[in-house]
Amino acid sequence: MLSVLPALSALHVNVTDTNAHVVPAPSTPKALTASIMENVPVDIWQGIFTESVLLENPIQFNEMFGEIWGRPTLGSTGISSHVFVQQPAVISQVCRTWRHIAFGMPEIWSILFIKPRVPAGRETASPPHIIDRLEKLIKFRLSLANPMPLKIYIDARESVQDAKSLIAAILPFSQRWKTIHLNVPSESLSQLLRLTSEDVPMLQSFKFYERVYQMRPWDATQMHDFDLFHIQKIAPSLRRVCTPLQLPANLPSYSTLQELHLQQSPSESQEIYRILSLCMNLQTLSLTGYATTQGVLGETITLPLLTTLNMEHPIGRERLLRAIRTPSLRTLRLLGRGGVHAKSLLLELKNLMMRSDVSSLESLHILYETHNLTDVAIAEFLACNAELKELKIDDTWMFLNTSMITAGLLRDMTLSDVEVGEEVHLDAHDSDGSASCDEERGGRPAGGFMSRPSTSSKAHGTSGSLIPELKRLSLIGCCHFSNQELVTLVHSRMGGRHSLESIYLSLAQTTAPELDQVVREARSRGIEAELLTVRGSYFLVI
Repeated sequence: MLSVLPALSALHVNVTDTNAHVVPAPSTPKALTASIMENVPVDIWQGIFTESVLLENPIQFNEMFGEIWGRPTLGSTGISSHVFVQQPAVISQVCRTWRHIAFGMPEIWSILFIKPRVPAGRETASPPHIIDRLEKLIKFRLSLANPMPLKIYIDARESVQDAKSLIAAILPFSQRWKTIHLNVPSESLSQLLRLTSEDVPMLQSFKFYERVYQMRPWDATQMHDFDLFHIQKIAPSLRRVCTPLQLPANLPSYSTLQELHLQQSPSESQEIYRILSLCMNLQTLSLTGYATTQGVLGETITLPLLTTLNMEHPIGRERLLRAIRTPSLRTLRLLGRGGVHAKSLLLELKNLMMRSDVSSLESLHILYETHNLTDVAIAEFLACNAELKELKIDDTWMFLNTSMITAGLLRDMTLSDVEVGEEVHLDAHDSDGSASCDEERGGRPAGGFMSRPSTSSKAHGTSGSLIPELKRLSLIGCCHFSNQELVTLVHSRMGGRHSLESIYLSLAQTTAPELDQVVREARSRGIEAELLTVRGSYFLVI
């Protein structure tokens, strides 16, 4: 923060008419710093403080702002307490001037993540003085945010008592709630029963998450003598809901919901089908966990506004896909454990697009941990999405699966009608300047427990110019291709109207110097380019 002060030293010059009068410099660096700070206009400090807060991006906020809203963050709970965003508190403690300015900026205090100090593995409540301190801190910080809408995330999963105390601390500010995420035991939701619709007029996003392992769909409503869905029933502006619970037959918010995330494993397809039939304004649907199905789902449901479909661990989702139409579908994300159902799911997704008259997706993410997909299956699906703008495939878990990213897939994505330019010749090392994935793994066939597939453009049955409209490409954890094939692909996508805007490659093999040349050429064409090395693998960001 103080690094900006030398650049502001010009403010130490007073100009009157056409003559400049230089104020004598203070005798010490500390006095100079204080003098400069006193002359900086308040709006300059406000701009600096705002930018400083925006730069803080703790992983805990991924649940609020991540690609798939509502996904739990990774990592253990740890032993220290956390209060984010921390930057406003740091700024306000530098000096009296900064404190006065920061306390007058409610926008930098409007986001709060809080987690009590509970040693890992302990299920008892935190010491009373810790909770008392956190309650006072919550109330003080949220009072500074008045009148801004509030985004609050409480992680108190280890203790019902801690969760109840922290929820009680935010209740006085409920009229300014906009986003509330609670990673807490379900018993603590009883604190919300005192609220009415007048108390939560601004609440748009409500997430409750509780990790529960069970062998059948979980109906927590049978475990408690209070209404677990009280908030969902009373909030007039609710647009986003995330829950691990089996939803009730009808909620007033169903008709106005824009985003729904069900974190249930297993979940009953019949129940989800019934709920979707009531959510005609739904724009984003996220399903986490495998599915079971009892009985016939019924007639096809049309979700006219659904643009984004996210499926995590989507085992058994085929029957649900057969029962819906999504004419506005543009974004699809598949992740987690797909198992032997991954290929059949991809087939059902193609059928869904045909049934819905969707000519092409715009964004596709395939981030499976386990699957039975091959590069041929990926290429066939891409051939059905000629207008795709964004593609992200993660092959990090290829040691458990057949690789999805291969030389054949790269050749299929290389645009044949774009001049590649002078061919780059590589030094002989595995014929292309890189150690093959097989060689780096000590001769064991890449792909781990499954055999490495034979790939080629002819085998794929494509024209060699898949997804010509692609703008953003991410291929992660890949190694089943040569450096020459990678360079050729990038060159073919760097010119004319088909030029990529960004490409991210994570290579699990030795790379050739020619990749540096690709980065330099991309920069010369006005494309942002960076080459990173992480744990011996190269990451190419263009």
